[in-house]
Amino acid sequence: MFKKMQWKIVVIFVALVLAIMITVGAYMFNSIVNMYSKSFNEQMDKVMSGEFTVAMTEVLNSRTSDAEKASRINTVISAYSAQLGLSEQRQCAVLNAVDASRIVSTGVGSETLEKTPNIIRAMSGEVGKSVKFISNYMDYAYFVNGDSADYIIYVKDNKQGVNVLTQNMLYIIMQALLFGALASILLGFFLSKTITNPISVLTEKAEDFAEGNFDSNLEVFSQDE
Repeated sequence: MFKKMQWKIVVIFVALVLAIMITVGAYMFNSIVNMYSKSFNEQMDKVMSGEFTVAMTEVLNSRTSDAEKASRINTVISAYSAQLGLSEQRQCAVLNAVDASRIVSTGVGSETLEKTPNIIRAMSGEVGKSVKFISNYMDYAYFVNGDSADYIIYVKDNKQGVNVLTQNMLYIIMQALLFGALASILLGFFLSKTITNPISVLTEKAEDFAEGNFDSNLEVFSQDE
């Protein structure tokens, strides 16, 4: 069946439509992830460059006990939780810049966090905010230069929000691919007939001429090839 030109044209038409839809879907998928990551970094940049860091630095440099300091840090984080966008999916911690040990955290239970590339970057005195597309989290590590010690304000997002969004989009794209494939098969079948039918007629007339039947007429109904 697929040796016939008509079906070859249908296959080409379907493949072209699917390729376009997959390309557009991949672009939209990548755009959503990049937009979410960019929004996360811009939000963190804004918060860290404002009063939050000033208040946090003041607490970290205060001459109080560790318990009192931890309590005051939690108070500051709680006061700015809305600006930080903290939730079950996004947590904030204050780390020791020497070994990344946890001083205070809103959700991370282990004493020492995994040293992500952004944490390592912050440990060297810079701001770590790179985002990897394939990573299952986003994080932001901000270096704070204290009087007696250096610290890192660390925010980690597990990307659950963007994962739910991309899963829904993937489901929509799969539905669109299915309907697009069916529509392209039907359209390809009928459109290909406009090409293959004149060729079939031409073939029949050529066979008639080859058999010596010169009375057979070939009518032309179009102005193209």
